[in-house]
Amino acid sequence: MAKKEKYVDFIFGELTKGNVKREQVLSKFVKKWQTSSRTFDRYFKIANIDFNKLQSRATEKKEEVYLKEVNPVSNSVSEITICLCKVSNLSLFVFKPFKTLFCSNL
Repeated sequence: MAKKEKYVDFIFGELTKGNVKREQVLSKFVKKWQTSSRTFDRYFKIANIDFNKLQSRATEKKEEVYLKEVNPVSNSVSEITICLCKVSNLSLFVFKPFKTLFCSNL
């Protein structure tokens, strides 16, 4: 592996571990390879682009799963709500004459 690949892989690994702050990764990088911050910045930019691509793909997959699994459930819930509203309106229509006939003396 070339130095460039090692540097980028190391930085990418730190980003995937959750160390997304430049200062945190820089301190580990310089401690391991004794390079300048300018060298780090060059490779941090490349690794950060790769990391952002990975995050965007993960977000797309989450959206796909949401649309496949959660969205149909919410559609069926809204259909049930519509049916309940119709039944409620129907019951008001049916029982309103009943109320006027038998409960008017109360």
